[in-house]
Amino acid sequence: MVRRLFAELFVLFGVAGAILLALNWFYSDYKTPIDLTFESIDTANPSVQTLLSGNSHMGAMTHNLYIDTNAVNVSMGGQDVFHQLLIAEYAMGKMPALKTIVMNLDPEMLGTSLAYSNQEYIDRQYYPHTHLLYDNTFGNRLISSSAFFRSNRDLNYLFQHKRMEQEFKSVGRKANFLPNEKPSPELCKKRAIELTSVKFKKPLVDESLKKLHEIIVLAKEKSISLVLITTPRRPCYMSYADTGNMNYAIRRLQTFLATENVPLYNYYDAPGFDDSDFRDPDHMND
Repeated sequence: MVRRLFAELFVLFGVAGAILLALNWFYSDYKTPIDLTFESIDTANPSVQTLLSGNSHMGAMTHNLYIDTNAVNVSMGGQDVFHQLLIAEYAMGKMPALKTIVMNLDPEMLGTSLAYSNQEYIDRQYYPHTHLLYDNTFGNRLISSSAFFRSNRDLNYLFQHKRMEQEFKSVGRKANFLPNEKPSPELCKKRAIELTSVKFKKPLVDESLKKLHEIIVLAKEKSISLVLITTPRRPCYMSYADTGNMNYAIRRLQTFLATENVPLYNYYDAPGFDDSDFRDPDHMND
């Protein structure tokens, strides 16, 4: 009876292992937005002098008006400071002519982390390029080595892989924003509460500043200028934002930067912007 049980378990695990190996092989060409970002660094012109980095609020800077052979935009939605550090370090090692990094560092970002927002799968998508993880245990490294799990188990690829592979090639690093429409008050409220309250954790601000310090040290070692910016928000977004959390993050950032000799251009609640300048509650148009 025991022997039979072990035999059945052996077959079960063998079949499961074979399925996972087959899935990993099938997904070997799957591209995540993270893969496309690192590819844009790998294939950048060696003469590139400026790197634009940050979350989706830097997305408007992907417009051809701002990008030429001397600049590359590697901004991505949902970015946190830890992953900005990973990208900056990677880019510094790949771009020999790099002179300036313009980094979007919103107050919302200072209090957020992929590790605390149920988005660990995004962290795993960095692993093939950086070999670093929030959770650097053997099991998580093993999962992160699998193309199937890095896709966040995107089963659509099983049935639409040819179309999706064409999309990977054609879309690349192109910005993917919705049409410019005035959002409803309900959408502004939902977005503001999500970013400035629900996902924002005050204790993470100091952790983010430690990662920012590492970026500053790396930049100084490479004689690269670092410039920080915060982008504006739509008035309806600001009317629902948790100003206590946001003011706390900005004050901590300004205090930190006072001794670091790094400029901060803070447009977070700057006047002079109206609805025509935005695509949605918190993203500027191009």
